Amino acid sequence: MAWAPGKGVKGKEWKDYWEVELGVSYIPWNKLTNITDQELELLEEGGMIDEDTLPPHLKGKFLQFIHTHREYIDILHMKNE
Repeated sequence: MAWAPGKGVKGKEWKDYWEVELGVSYIPWNKLTNITDQELELLEEGGMIDEDTLPPHLKGKFLQFIHTHREYIDILHMKNE
């Protein structure tokens, strides 16, 4: 199986963190210190974020995003089943 990075991590600032053998991007916490809500949303596009590995200051933002967009996320999940 060949993994491909999600659309959100294809940018030049994130591409060096892509681990092709594992199919994941490990982005250092210090690269996420000033990330906006919109940038966090774009980063997830085409993939998923493991909220357990987010830095503490982003866990609340991410959970709020999921709560706000839950209906849309559920619809996407149903389409992929």
